[in-house]
Amino acid sequence: MQWAPKCVNRQMMQAPAAMVICTALVCAALAMSPAFLQAQTQAQAGHEREAAQLVRQMVNNELRVAVEDQTHWAYLSNTLEADRHLTYEKIQTHEGSLKRLVAVNGERLAPELQQQEDARIRSFVADERVIVKKLQDERADAEKAKRMFQMFPDAFLYTLEGEVGSVARLSFKPNPDFDPPTREAQVFHAMSGHMWIDRQQLRMVRIQGMLTEEVKFGWGLLGHLSPGGTFTVEQKEVAPGHWQIAMMDVHMRGKLLFFKSLNIQEKEWCSKFERVPDTLTLAEAADRLRQRADTILAAK
Repeated sequence: MQWAPKCVNRQMMQAPAAMVICTALVCAALAMSPAFLQAQTQAQAGHEREAAQLVRQMVNNELRVAVEDQTHWAYLSNTLEADRHLTYEKIQTHEGSLKRLVAVNGERLAPELQQQEDARIRSFVADERVIVKKLQDERADAEKAKRMFQMFPDAFLYTLEGEVGSVARLSFKPNPDFDPPTREAQVFHAMSGHMWIDRQQLRMVRIQGMLTEEVKFGWGLLGHLSPGGTFTVEQKEVAPGHWQIAMMDVHMRGKLLFFKSLNIQEKEWCSKFERVPDTLTLAEAADRLRQRADTILAAK
């Protein structure tokens, strides 16, 4: 072990360490000072106000676009549910949406199953009552999603955590002053997580949340959801100015009506978006499904 010559003053050798200690003490004292704490609090409040304003602008823009953008799309949907990988070809129309199963666990449907799908679609398209009921259900789901989305600015407290390019990353947690008006809002409000927003286009890029506490329905008599459940939703720009949901991943566990276990484990990711005519009918969409299925699977 080397040691310094006696001619070197020991106090000089100890000076760097002393300077480090003194600097740390000064910083600690500064951090505890009222002025520093006040400045820190003000900066945090500023970030929270900026984050809340960004979320409100994004929500207003998403709701506006949902009304104005009436384009329709065909796309490939992959779904994981009940340990099966299902591949669908889906088409949106002004009369509702239509889907056709094209593969299970990566394997094309056998000819007899393809015939069953064709028969199912023909039966659906020919039954006006079923079409009307499905369209009503889709519109009801869309309206419910709209109401939930409108709660975003008030249901949570937001903090701006950083940015990459035009995309801002925010964290969110339940706002204790928000009173959830519905059962769905109860679940929604019990979430904490992160949200990514494209500042330039004011579009939600991604939201990721976790259920941080148990949610009881009817004081627990009707059922509950266990903490730890998660959800993720991603949107992407499929054409200039046009965004579609590209991925949804939901994992929830709980119990319904005392005994029935609830286990939602579903994931859907979508790709190969192609715009279709806005006037497309369900009958025309059925023909397109048959034409597109072989083409898309061949390109996989």
